[in-house]
Amino acid sequence: SSGSLIYPNLTYISANTYTTGTSGTSNGFDAVGNPTMYLYREDIPPNFSTFISGNSRGIAKINAGSSFTIDTDGSGFTIPAGNGVLLFFRGDKATTVNPTVTSTVALATTFTATGYLNQGSIVAKDWFTPTQSILSYTPATPVSVQGFNLLGNPYASSIDWEVMTGGTNISNTIWVYNPKYKAYAVYVRGNGGVGTSSDGSTSNIIPSGQGFYIKTTGASPAFTFTEAHKSSTQVPASNLMLSAAPTNAATANQYLRIVLSQDSLNRDDALLFFRSSASPDYLINEDAEYLKGLSLVNMSTRSGDNHNLAVNQMPFPAIRQQIGLNVNVTNSGTYKLDLSEAKNIPSRYKIFLTDAYKKDSVDIKTQPIYTFNANIADTTTFGSARFHLVIGQNPDSAYRLVELKAVKSFSGVSLIWKTANELTNVNFTIERSNDGGATYSLIGAMASNGLGTYSFVDKSPQAGVNIYRLKQQDIYGGLSYSKVSINYSTGNNTGINSVSVYPNPASSNIKLTIAEIAKAIPDNTLPDYTISVTNSRGNVIKSVSTDQPERWQADISSYVPGMYFLRVINNNTKTVVGNSKFVKL
Repeated sequence: SSGSLIYPNLTYISANTYTTGTSGTSNGFDAVGNPTMYLYREDIPPNFSTFISGNSRGIAKINAGSSFTIDTDGSGFTIPAGNGVLLFFRGDKATTVNPTVTSTVALATTFTATGYLNQGSIVAKDWFTPTQSILSYTPATPVSVQGFNLLGNPYASSIDWEVMTGGTNISNTIWVYNPKYKAYAVYVRGNGGVGTSSDGSTSNIIPSGQGFYIKTTGASPAFTFTEAHKSSTQVPASNLMLSAAPTNAATANQYLRIVLSQDSLNRDDALLFFRSSASPDYLINEDAEYLKGLSLVNMSTRSGDNHNLAVNQMPFPAIRQQIGLNVNVTNSGTYKLDLSEAKNIPSRYKIFLTDAYKKDSVDIKTQPIYTFNANIADTTTFGSARFHLVIGQNPDSAYRLVELKAVKSFSGVSLIWKTANELTNVNFTIERSNDGGATYSLIGAMASNGLGTYSFVDKSPQAGVNIYRLKQQDIYGGLSYSKVSINYSTGNNTGINSVSVYPNPASSNIKLTIAEIAKAIPDNTLPDYTISVTNSRGNVIKSVSTDQPERWQADISSYVPGMYFLRVINNNTKTVVGNSKFVKL
């Protein structure tokens, strides 16, 4: 188990707890053995050859007041408030305990510490460099685990990771070792109280006494605990050292939890969050690295750039995306993948679990639990190659903007747009730019009505080029933008004479130039305009319908030489887009 050192002196630990150390009773412990208590040291490479040679440094002496001896590091160390300590609970001293017997089941014990309560601001300092008001940071290359520091909640109160901002070069993630599952539970700031830990017990609330890892991201990282970090949210006694997910967790979160399990204790999970602003590649303040614990099963996902992640944030794919799963086990047997916790996934998206070994796939919305067998002697039955998630969008059911046009009208500029599949769209915002798109100002907004056809009139366009931007927002906060521009002349609001013909005079072919019409891609496939050609006697000799009048051209080689008149009419608004005339040679 892990906890934080919230009092200034380990000599106040209750004698009820059975403790061991490398020097035994002479240094304040009950017996000689592997250390009961460990500090964490970031600035050395990991080494797992012995219990006291790695980043976790055994505490070797606890009976010299506030001066501690640390295995391999020497004596004379103090431990600043806010440091974390890793504790192994062997059991209560009142119970017969044989330290030579190895057991994977923790014995019930009462652990007591006494001292004064910490109040006010507490600057986090590493125990191995206590004179510096910064934490430790070692560039990760080539050791990926460096940058981690073990802190602890120093207050007799819960604290809230969501409001614990303002540090320097500190990532948004906390890692908590869960002794029940022997795996690291992970929470990333901004995820609405949803973290990993198969029973959903990890959130943004850090209870009093809880130890947790943070990761430093650059030189001279600094962090200060403050009174403003405190929270009134309490943790149930059954969840000691882990916080229960708050009841006010953000309901708009879109995520999928993937749980790998062999039984009720050997289980591990990973989270996929879907956000339009996220990157498919690993970002240190958006995603969370996977740390391997002591569980017999390990579950993580792979980012687009192949990082193993406990929390992976990404946008929904435009069409289709494949996400690799790392499914690792220690023993042969039957295992289960549970993907039933899928929150707020839009109906237009399908998620399939693919099994390369079985050459099979299942729709997790209809079959969220998948059972499989793994043979430890055959690596194709587990690992990083067998399972993937495939997320795809049905293009026929996705929201889309069919058309967006800007057209001169008698009252200004009319914006007209058409949509399809509006089930998830909630509102539209219209913005205008008159500086070439450098800045935009809000000129209107309206809610989605589900009818698929909308119009808005800008009654105050400026002379010259007006660029309009339509912002579309869905129920999950996703945004998309489409642009259209129009060259507006204040002396000619109806668009008359905005149409010109070239070449003029002409003998064989003519084309149109229409400055006032611009259309967003994709173009509308319906004929929305009528172009008519009239001779000098007023007879209509040609009339065509088109949705692309600015691309219209005609063969006039058979026309009688003379003057002709051309008119373009918008069939939707029943307005004249423009008139022009040309001479046939």
